Amino acid sequence: MLYTLAHAREFVSKFVEAGACPSLPVVVDRINEACRRLMTAANWSGTVNRLRIVSKLNTITLPRGAVKILNVTIDTAPRQVFNQAYEFLDNGPGEQGVEGGYGPDLVDLGDGWPTFFDLPCGDHVTHSLVALSSCPEDALATLTVMGDDGYGAELTTNGLPGVLVPINRWQNGTEGTINANTLQLSASKFKRITAVHKPVTKGYVSLYTYDPADHRMYFVSKYHPDETVPGYRRYRLNSPNFTESRNVLCLVKMRFEPLSHDTDLLPVQNLDAVKHEVMAIREENTGNATTAEAFHNKAIRLLNEQLEDAGDSDASGIQMHSTFSIGGSPNIV
Repeated sequence: MLYTLAHAREFVSKFVEAGACPSLPVVVDRINEACRRLMTAANWSGTVNRLRIVSKLNTITLPRGAVKILNVTIDTAPRQVFNQAYEFLDNGPGEQGVEGGYGPDLVDLGDGWPTFFDLPCGDHVTHSLVALSSCPEDALATLTVMGDDGYGAELTTNGLPGVLVPINRWQNGTEGTINANTLQLSASKFKRITAVHKPVTKGYVSLYTYDPADHRMYFVSKYHPDETVPGYRRYRLNSPNFTESRNVLCLVKMRFEPLSHDTDLLPVQNLDAVKHEVMAIREENTGNATTAEAFHNKAIRLLNEQLEDAGDSDASGIQMHSTFSIGGSPNIV
């Protein structure tokens, strides 16, 4: 059985604020805080998932629900995941470009990227942006997109950072169909996007470049209705040939996303651990550090016991390249 926010609310509400009948928003806030803290402590059951990506570009962007890649297989072969310092090692491989002969492995490009893909580049090349949703309620809202113009200057509106991008509706609500005569575009053109601020919407909002001269569109990103300041993690494939399709199978650590709907799945699937972490937060907020630590440690013990009972191994365990072996046994995972 999978536990949801509704299950957690019913189970832990009596332990929030020492059972002083807290309001629903307070209970939900405590559950979210407890899950956020526990998720960063280790790779618990339910916080690690498999993700398959097919990419023809030199970068892959993880979806909203994933925070990092733990292990990877590229085109059926186990490969390496290198951190952001990989290219800067003394006597190391240096910057990996198209000419690089290493890989195909993954190099971490960091978290917080505001779009799935960069804008098409070129000297002083800039692009108008268009945002689209299939829900009519979203048509009155706007995105605030921050970035640079073709000469590297920050784009502003009335002296404030960012440019307003109206959210249009797909024609007749059918995604992929537009009426070019009614599209409202960004007031300025972008060379680079550095941040996106989005209201909570009824539907998914897609962001494209748009060329009024030939009506060509280039997909940039797609945002969940609940996202307000999107940020994603990117990796680069350091393969010498980026044009060929790559089948990338990842083991990923899931990102904490605040729970808001009763049907949202609890990211930490252990109600007893969440209860004890809620109690730890209560004690911490009242200044009882020793008692708070005891409740937190109990929550961690409960999660470790769940791992042992399920037989789950650490997702970041040993993974070896095919050219190495231990005791004559290659590719140990």
